[in-house]
Amino acid sequence: MSDYYAAFPLYTREQVLALKSESTDPVALIDLLAQTTASEDTKILGQDTYAGLLKTAAYRQRLERGAALIDGLGIGTPARIDLSILPPLSFFLRADFALETPYLSRDDRAFSVTENPVRKDWVFGLPLIAATTWKGALRNACLLEARKAVDRLFGSEPPKNSRSEESPSSQHEGRICAFTSFFTQIATEIVNPHDRVRRIGKNPIRIECVPRGARSRLALLYLAIPRDDESRRLTPVEFRKQVADDLIAVAGCVRGAMRDYGVSAKKSSGYGAAADALVGERGIIEVAGLDGGPASFAKFSELVERAEGLAARIKESV
Repeated sequence: MSDYYAAFPLYTREQVLALKSESTDPVALIDLLAQTTASEDTKILGQDTYAGLLKTAAYRQRLERGAALIDGLGIGTPARIDLSILPPLSFFLRADFALETPYLSRDDRAFSVTENPVRKDWVFGLPLIAATTWKGALRNACLLEARKAVDRLFGSEPPKNSRSEESPSSQHEGRICAFTSFFTQIATEIVNPHDRVRRIGKNPIRIECVPRGARSRLALLYLAIPRDDESRRLTPVEFRKQVADDLIAVAGCVRGAMRDYGVSAKKSSGYGAAADALVGERGIIEVAGLDGGPASFAKFSELVERAEGLAARIKESV
């Protein structure tokens, strides 16, 4: 990589302007433009050049090819899961959504043309919402929507220090598994931090984002496996009621995270919310071993109602 940067140095305005004709690969150009941050003389020009590259058809096609390859390899966000191999009453939730507000995150690359690059897959370059990010956002929503279910759905919190007297047996994993979601669009936003006293902006900053309207898929899997202490004290009827309650809680968490609280960095400022209406196919909630087939929904606002219908069927089934 060092030879690559040495072959195309970008430390003067002339070098940046000349680079446009050196390569037709937008990803290669973006990598090279990270060098412009080394000089104030080239920093703004590099970011403007980068913002233009994001709008080109070549860059959009590159991301779309990456998404197609991920799906072809079977490592993308699943549309369905074979629940027959899972414990009865496990359920799968899928929703294809479009962003209503831009999504912000933080990549772990240390060398970037923008001050805050959005998190991307290392191999395919696709912006993403990691499975851990989903779980964090949903857990936050659950604390506000269904606090009693937090420990069961998302697991116990680790001890705050290594000297904790809490026994290992009291630690347990949650029942919710999330899948990483991918996007095929990247854009830039201008943020303008304000002076707290004078309340005026200074030094506008260009940051990466996934823009409004970008589409992706949320997929969650709930494993209906009681903890060891629960399996000894819960009757089958009580366990079914517990799963039914969890289903309603998950639906409320998803609706809250997607519509009310956001799943993005700076979500308190309105970033990372999804449109109410789903895109593409209708969303589904499918329960393993439950007669009557999956429930479907076209809006996040319908999700809790559909979950309540499934929960009633779970409690009634024998």
